[in-house]
Amino acid sequence: MIIIDAGHGGKDTGAIGNGLYEKDLALQIAIIQKRLCDVYEIESVIIRNTDNFIDLNTRCKLINANISDLTRDICISNHINSAENATAFGFEIIKKISDESSYADDLLKMVKRSDILAVRKVYTVRNINGSDHFAINRLVKCRSYILEWGFIKNKRDMDSIKHNIIVTASLPIIAYLQNQQS
Repeated sequence: MIIIDAGHGGKDTGAIGNGLYEKDLALQIAIIQKRLCDVYEIESVIIRNTDNFIDLNTRCKLINANISDLTRDICISNHINSAENATAFGFEIIKKISDESSYADDLLKMVKRSDILAVRKVYTVRNINGSDHFAINRLVKCRSYILEWGFIKNKRDMDSIKHNIIVTASLPIIAYLQNQQS
């Protein structure tokens, strides 16, 4: 099972840059991912399939309500990164502190091979108390990944995403299929 999340939505635009809103790109990517899952008969659910606002606690509850297997299911939360500096670039993945699977590293390698975006890193972010900083990673019970598809203020990143959105969206699905077979 892949639980697909499109970050932000509705009144929460997320990052803004190059005439784009993070919430719109994240939704486009998530909808393509859901369609690909349907084509490949991968059990999946999309948390947000319209431009509506879902607060983080509700979003995490919806994700958790759809988990069927804690060890095999994953949640991918699609986002576009933001930085004040328009030269910041590349794809990165924020994973759960407890995640020991190869999924994030496999996906990062796929993005690198695709040559759509430069890759930055896979990492975790801790709170002062040592727990996961981001709600998606802290509150979601299955493996969860925040996918930052480039930087919204970087024109090259955004042009690449817009021109390669189907391939971009497919990479996490392909990595999931490969990860399930290993």
